[in-house]
Amino acid sequence: VLEAAVAYGDGKMGGDSEWVDTHAQKWSAKWGGRIMFDYVNFGQQNGDSTIVAGDAQDYGEFRRIRLFTSGKGYGVFEYKFQVDFEPEIGNIDDPAVSIKDMYVAMKDVPVFGKVKLGNYKEPFSLEELTSSKYITFMERSLPNIYAPARQVGISATRHSDCPKWWIG
Repeated sequence: VLEAAVAYGDGKMGGDSEWVDTHAQKWSAKWGGRIMFDYVNFGQQNGDSTIVAGDAQDYGEFRRIRLFTSGKGYGVFEYKFQVDFEPEIGNIDDPAVSIKDMYVAMKDVPVFGKVKLGNYKEPFSLEELTSSKYITFMERSLPNIYAPARQVGISATRHSDCPKWWIG
């Protein structure tokens, strides 16, 4: 049985905290995905344009096809599994498949805070951490090539509510 400490009274964790059984908090699952399609429509070409660029044809392609599932369990676990189908690498009948995110995390680990294990984005650049659904332009900027992107590993993150730790 998993248990979690719940503060009461003045909101501080301490020896007088009450323990609450969290095994009834079952695993949740959220399913989703995204499809991004690019299409170029060339208007009528004149003779000079045909000489310079050749006979330009209308063109369309899938830029991104992704499916994912994510969720939480027992109040302390998180997970995500995201698969990318890249039509440009393979062909349309047999697209290349890659795993973008596949991790399990546990919150409220003593000393370490939140521990995450798997393949995920390193917390290095805000532009890199922002989902492709929410970036302003079609692609990320050129300096973003220096961001480490997704890596396999383990990380521990922790935050403090103490105002002495904040700068400003």
